[in-house]
Amino acid sequence: MIMNATEILKNIRALFNEAPIVAPVQPVEPATVEFSDYNLKDGTVVSIDKLEIGGAVMAAGVPALDGDYIMADDSTITVVGGMITEIKEIEVVQPVELSVPDPRIAQLFEENKKIKESFMQLLSVVESMVKLPAAEPLEAKKTIFTEAQKNRADKFKELQNTIQNLKK
Repeated sequence: MIMNATEILKNIRALFNEAPIVAPVQPVEPATVEFSDYNLKDGTVVSIDKLEIGGAVMAAGVPALDGDYIMADDSTITVVGGMITEIKEIEVVQPVELSVPDPRIAQLFEENKKIKESFMQLLSVVESMVKLPAAEPLEAKKTIFTEAQKNRADKFKELQNTIQNLKK
């Protein structure tokens, strides 16, 4: 069956007339939430109602922006939609004390310490040498040949040339 526009509007009106009547909602007093101030690592102050997942975070009177906030104690809270979604506590690493049970190891440590000291002294000497002004380059030593030495050198060159020519 095909309905025209007038029939469709009558059906819609009937649906609204049949809808149940809902009683008016009574206003509810909002629960009071107490916030505490917390310092961030950068000195900014934020207000948090409970420092746990689901806690509300306010910054300057408005919900905090999404992101990670580093607390003064180096722990980190992640905020999404003004609510804490993750808390990362800082891990405290206890220093490990090294004991040297073997005297040979103690001796190696002592030798290593002496080598480091010697190396540091060497470095300071090199640094002081680098700071010294450079000297003028020495003039190349001139060789003075006697006439007899020159003649022998010339004869030697002639012999070399002759040998080269014979090889050809």
